[in-house]
Amino acid sequence: MKVTTTEIATRINASIKPLNMELAQAEPQGEEFYESVRVSLSAFGQAKTATDKANKEIDQSQLPGDVKLILKMIRELKQKIAELVAKLNETMADSALSTEERELAVDSIQMEMSTLQAALTDANAALLDALQRSGLSEAQVAQAMSLAV
Repeated sequence: MKVTTTEIATRINASIKPLNMELAQAEPQGEEFYESVRVSLSAFGQAKTATDKANKEIDQSQLPGDVKLILKMIRELKQKIAELVAKLNETMADSALSTEERELAVDSIQMEMSTLQAALTDANAALLDALQRSGLSEAQVAQAMSLAV
């Protein structure tokens, strides 16, 4: 069944209309009536907001788009590696796991970490290549390198 956005909007308006009528009848006379909405971000939304704030400095820089993209990838990879290090430490300290379970979990985390570290090495190499090709000033190169840290 295909539903268009117009149909969805019509259905939403139809379901809200009775609620609006109830609110209008319940509104106190002579007093101000305030409606409020509480919005909660999911964990993904909160992480995205934090990432966007962290990348704001990169976005505001006067660097070429490809350099900015690589810098963002480097930051993301470093964040994922830090998360894996924390997960590794938790796993190693987890006394609820048997020795065999712990070894399997640690091996899995270490393999994932190796993959991310290889990707980070590749991203750093790509950054250096992009900086050399772009003909940036020394100040811009220094800025890019400081943002990569």
